[in-house]
Amino acid sequence: MLEPGASQTMTLTFSIEDMASYDYQNAQAYVLEAGDYVISLRSDSHNVIDSRIYNVADTITYSGDNARSTDLTTAANHFDFAEGDIEYLSRADGFANFDEVTAAPANYSMPEDDKAQFTNNSNWVPEEDPDTEMPTTGADNGLTLADMRGLDYDDEQWDALLDQLTVDEMNVSGWYAPAMNIHRSAFAGRNFEYYSEDGLLSGKIASQAVQGAAEHGVYAYIVIAVLIVPYEALRVRKVYGKRKAAGKGTAQE
Repeated sequence: MLEPGASQTMTLTFSIEDMASYDYQNAQAYVLEAGDYVISLRSDSHNVIDSRIYNVADTITYSGDNARSTDLTTAANHFDFAEGDIEYLSRADGFANFDEVTAAPANYSMPEDDKAQFTNNSNWVPEEDPDTEMPTTGADNGLTLADMRGLDYDDEQWDALLDQLTVDEMNVSGWYAPAMNIHRSAFAGRNFEYYSEDGLLSGKIASQAVQGAAEHGVYAYIVIAVLIVPYEALRVRKVYGKRKAAGKGTAQE
């Protein structure tokens, strides 16, 4: 910790590819567009302390075999079916379409084809399988997790290992967090659970939270609240979950 009046020079580094944005409409991949990028140091979201310009000479598309260095697999569209036929909030011209996208719906009825697929506690009927068998628990098979090293995921030894677990050992509790949705609107009913409007920043903060919890023996369940049709308002959530269609870009983040 710095003493009063003392100073220290800090160096902030990040990968240039971290500035890429996901283009779900055209490239369907992360794209770092050519042009000037303003990298700024700020006291908060609005006040700039200092800034520098970084120029990207040529557009870089991270598709095919050209994945970002931090991606285990190249990012691609997986949520085309979730796009939704609605107007999405845009940052263009200072959120110029805010009134349009936040206006009350003209129709509160769910389309009939959506109703046919909609299931909640009021209409879900569980189906019993007469051939269901009670799983084996507490078996003495003499296996340890180390014995599984190098085995295929579908190897029968995994079943034998799981058969050794008792009911009490399977009753694992943990921290039902951190929540990994993003801040899409200042009026979202669950913003208090999420870290940021930026997917990358949210992930960085959450990873540290998970590591910190693990250091204290707490198992963290990363929560994504209804990824494909995220809900944002608390007022009518108990009726239909206040479900809103998410853009493919939002879901991809």
